[in-house]
Amino acid sequence: MKTSFEENVYALVKEVMGFQYRIESIDRMWDILFPDKKNKYHYIRLLKSHGSFYLFLIDGDLCNLEIEQNKSVQAGSSSDFSSYDDGSENPEKFWDPLITSARE
Repeated sequence: MKTSFEENVYALVKEVMGFQYRIESIDRMWDILFPDKKNKYHYIRLLKSHGSFYLFLIDGDLCNLEIEQNKSVQAGSSSDFSSYDDGSENPEKFWDPLITSARE
């Protein structure tokens, strides 16, 4: 059963796919700038590669999300081994408010 977080992620991907993208190698890429509820701006990147989507927070230290549209959402592999909380244990807690703000 899909959670509201997963539904929120899938809705973001569907909405963003309606906008112009740029191509890097063979991947499609969308850059999104948006304010959150406190009027702080964030920069996220959605990348489509080989049928999967990857969501990155460019201006912060969150784990990326690996998305199989309408199938699964999971924390991506970390690029380093730091001790800070990158949200990989509970990506919903950190990503859901950002995704909600990006969709508004």
